[in-house]
Amino acid sequence: SQAFSAIAHDRRLLALASDAIGAPSAFFKDKLIMKPPGVFGYALHHDYAYWAGLGVPADEFVSLFVALDASDASNGALELFPGLHRRELPVHRDDPFDLEPAAAEGEESCVPTLAAGDALVFHSLMPHQSAPNRSALPRRTYILTYMDARHAGRPRRADRRDGEAGAVTAQ
Repeated sequence: SQAFSAIAHDRRLLALASDAIGAPSAFFKDKLIMKPPGVFGYALHHDYAYWAGLGVPADEFVSLFVALDASDASNGALELFPGLHRRELPVHRDDPFDLEPAAAEGEESCVPTLAAGDALVFHSLMPHQSAPNRSALPRRTYILTYMDARHAGRPRRADRRDGEAGAVTAQ
């Protein structure tokens, strides 16, 4: 949609991504997470698992969450495990896109409270998960992935989770 395209290419978000990557960034991918009341969360994973096949280093991707609704522990907000992105973590035995839950057991985590419109930026190897939405309200999040602009135009592999294939483009 035009609205989401405008957000994805907003100079302020591009600047956040560029600062996090340490180089000019290019929009790579986006998705909208709709989490109505009662919907389960996501298992422990990191976003780089989806991009590793492109041959672009993990440090050259960044994930950016834009809260469309307020987000906190009651509605299944994102739980991050700071520092674990520097470790090699075991892949889940049943799903190569997830991490073994034991990898984060006993580790310090944080669940940022976000107001609608807040943006949260983190490394593509940052392990994260989310709990079910136990509130009476939805939690909608617009998730963007940016990459170092040097890699724009690199061929993409098909991803079994989203079925997309084509070329990486800076739009």
